[in-house]
Amino acid sequence: MILDRSLDGVSWLPWQYYSKDCQVFYDMTGDSSIGEDSQSIICSQQYSDILPYTGGTVEFDVISR
Repeated sequence: MILDRSLDGVSWLPWQYYSKDCQVFYDMTGDSSIGEDSQSIICSQQYSDILPYTGGTVEFDVISR
């Protein structure tokens, strides 16, 4: 899953990737925190366990970012 963001409402860029294996699928290290630089793109393995197969919920708080 990819979470995109837009600063102008027209163009969209990837901001966060969610994957069972970030290295294999996105060639990125799995990291679940944005850190000090909220502009950095991360790949999180946090919500990519085997269950639920569908209908799961990813919590993302845009206010604290």
